[in-house]
Amino acid sequence: MGKGENRVRSAKGEGQSNDEVMTPDSILGPITRVLGPIGLDPCSHPKSIVPSTTAIMLPKYAPAQAQFAQRTVYADGLQIVWRGHGLLYGNFAYSAPTFERFLTKTVEEWKLGLEAVLLVPVRTGNVYWRPTAGQADLEVRLGRVKHHGDKTHAPFHSWLLYFGPRVERAMGLGILGDVRVHPRHTTMRGR
Repeated sequence: MGKGENRVRSAKGEGQSNDEVMTPDSILGPITRVLGPIGLDPCSHPKSIVPSTTAIMLPKYAPAQAQFAQRTVYADGLQIVWRGHGLLYGNFAYSAPTFERFLTKTVEEWKLGLEAVLLVPVRTGNVYWRPTAGQADLEVRLGRVKHHGDKTHAPFHSWLLYFGPRVERAMGLGILGDVRVHPRHTTMRGR
């Protein structure tokens, strides 16, 4: 399965699937208000409304442009360096192998200084969750998200995961849901 801004596999009639769902403004607005502008969207889509400086879109979408990005680059988002572009926003493919690769890359680059916010489905039982998503500095429990352009809410719960140094500031994302700060930030627990 290719990458694209927030994909989820769901049956739509016999033998058909629609796995492209877009992040709603109700999530993007608070992210940019709390953390500032989004520098990089590494898995964009022509229908994406993510306001970023740079959107990475698979070459198969060329010549379409990410409508709210200042520039669109056609590449595989997993093959580029994410650090150095400012805040990363990721709404990755939800298929397990692709999702795991994006989470692993996030953690690898976070250890080298990446700041990122990810919209992810709640999959705490998967073996990759704890060493990747479970390392987030902050989690915001969102419930069932109604994605941009969809008529109904997703059939699963989602989280926003924050990886980065501005944990106290990121706590402002609590306007979207319950916040959990990773235990390694012991001075912020209980706030």
